[in-house]
Amino acid sequence: MKGLVVIIDGCNPEYINEEATPFLYALKEKGGYMEISFTPTFANRVEIFTGKSPRTTDTFVDFCYDPKRSPFKFLKFLRKKVTLKNRSPTVRKLLSLCSFLSSGFFVDPINIPLSFLPYFSLNESMIKFLNDERKRTEEHLFGVLEREGFEVDFLYGTTVGVMKRVMGMLHGERKVLFVHFGETDGIGHKCGPNSPEMRKTLRLISAAIKKIFESGKFDFIFVFGDHNMVQVHENLNLWQGLRKLEIKPLQDYIFFLNSPMARFWFRNERAEEIVKEHLSSLKCGKVVTKKELKKREIPVHEKYGELIFWMKKGINISPDFYHTQKVKGMHGYLDEDARVPFIAFRKDGELRMRKRGRLRDIAPTLLDLLGVRSERMEGRSLLKRK
Repeated sequence: MKGLVVIIDGCNPEYINEEATPFLYALKEKGGYMEISFTPTFANRVEIFTGKSPRTTDTFVDFCYDPKRSPFKFLKFLRKKVTLKNRSPTVRKLLSLCSFLSSGFFVDPINIPLSFLPYFSLNESMIKFLNDERKRTEEHLFGVLEREGFEVDFLYGTTVGVMKRVMGMLHGERKVLFVHFGETDGIGHKCGPNSPEMRKTLRLISAAIKKIFESGKFDFIFVFGDHNMVQVHENLNLWQGLRKLEIKPLQDYIFFLNSPMARFWFRNERAEEIVKEHLSSLKCGKVVTKKELKKREIPVHEKYGELIFWMKKGINISPDFYHTQKVKGMHGYLDEDARVPFIAFRKDGELRMRKRGRLRDIAPTLLDLLGVRSERMEGRSLLKRK
């Protein structure tokens, strides 16, 4: 059996419509369709490919507080002043290289203050997964498929980049091809989820998926989003507010601005009290308790923050440590109603779906369709058996 698995980065259910994505809409009408929930983290790909919750895999965000393992330790001697501003391309490339040498993959620190970087390391659990993904261990979907004799390919990029490379990957009968279209996330941030630019991008992706599916003569196709995208209607300059407090960054506390959330680590009780008092005065978000994090299956660990302030849906922290300008779309909100589309279509028969599902159920669903079992995954198949 030959399958095509497509991830559309930052894909909302309403993107699947007759005008913007005609081929995907046709698949939705002919095959199985449901809207699945996901855990609000920035490591959704790990949940997809392991079939496990973020709490189990200990994946939440890419940067965590870990001075001992930081690949940026040398910066302690270069800069003491805390600043937040754009860097030259040369400096950004150097810092990305540091992240690659320590972890095996590139991360652009972008706006993280140079004086903060020595205190942060890349999430070890995420690094392990991404490296294992290349090694094809049995801890995740790729390893299980290859153990069962399937040829597996993974392709990530823009529509243009994908189409330049994908035609050479269509051969083989017992094969699963994974394609991740990434530009919808960038367009969503820059232009907004309901923008003309997004509709144009979706039309290109829909046409590309059709060409890949038909050219490769695949037996089935899965199409889904890894997370949603929310229209930003308000911004909070949290950085400016923190600078007015009677405590000093680095000396009294350290923080990390993740767009929809701010994470804090404290060096003394006074700093913690002052920050908590300041955050309690803000009506645009809330301090999240450990109980709520556990309820959402988000890993609880001091490396992710001794205190986490999460913004309300549609409100964004700007400036933050990832974006050089204000964004019009954001994801990662604590929204229990957040869903992404999941389409499953098979040429030779109907696929009946359960009513509810989660992102971690996709891997077991794929294995179920292929007749493969895996005892290590927490998710369960979304397919209904007659």
